[in-house]
Amino acid sequence: MASHPFVGTVLPLRFAVERTGSPPERLRDAYLEPFTSLAPLTELQESCSHGYLLGALVRALTWAALDVSSDVSAEFGDPVPAWLEIFDGIAAGTITLGEA
Repeated sequence: MASHPFVGTVLPLRFAVERTGSPPERLRDAYLEPFTSLAPLTELQESCSHGYLLGALVRALTWAALDVSSDVSAEFGDPVPAWLEIFDGIAAGTITLGEA
């Protein structure tokens, strides 16, 4: 199954921010740089923000499709509502780039 390259940025961006301490915008722009032959950076940044939002929703849908057992959910929490909460936070602006 294929996905848009900007939808998959949610977790790698968070991990990169945590590990490097670099500003998330700098890491995002470094990721987007190879795509600048296809579109201007400002357009890519806007598209990436949409992909970042969708990425949280895709993660919720993926966990829902996996139908995690109640034993796993009891031990680790239910990831579906957690990702939907992250989706809402990104949409509302309370969760920013690199925090999801």
